[in-house]
Amino acid sequence: GGSSCAYKLSGGDVKYMNEFQQIHVDTYLENFPNTVHECKDIKQVTGKDILEMTGLHKGELDIMDGSPPCPPFSMSGTKQKGWGKEKTAYGMKQKNIEDLTWEQIRIANEMQPKVIVCENVKGLTMSYAQEHLQRMVNDFEKCGYTTVYKVLKGQQYGVPQKRERVFIVSVRNDVLDKIGLP
Repeated sequence: GGSSCAYKLSGGDVKYMNEFQQIHVDTYLENFPNTVHECKDIKQVTGKDILEMTGLHKGELDIMDGSPPCPPFSMSGTKQKGWGKEKTAYGMKQKNIEDLTWEQIRIANEMQPKVIVCENVKGLTMSYAQEHLQRMVNDFEKCGYTTVYKVLKGQQYGVPQKRERVFIVSVRNDVLDKIGLP
């Protein structure tokens, strides 16, 4: 909900939310009631369903923002040793959570939003995950986006913590052409 709060405070309107844990959906809806939402595994979500639920058309959404799970890339975690394994988190079994960014890429390709924001931990830029990050960038670009990433320090942007996060930002190529940017 942190990103949703920022979008709302800047005049945006959150059209849809997905989370696979009901407790988090309930908390989100306490803060953002009446938001179109689904409580299910992102692997079961389709861009077509989101478009139908929100009344949007393909290519109309301004920003798709997602934060796939961070633990696989945490600098203090098991790193690649934990990849490809089934884990239990919050009482639910999950497998390959390090690959959930590709679910965001799949849905983005189906919906073709103008901009995609993908946020994760700084560890995604480290040597043990660099190849994974580059594959993400390449796959966003295969969908028709120009993609860049940068590590930002929260305290430099008014966030009361020292966390460093990587932001991957993809802008649809026709949008860049329309505003005259390479």
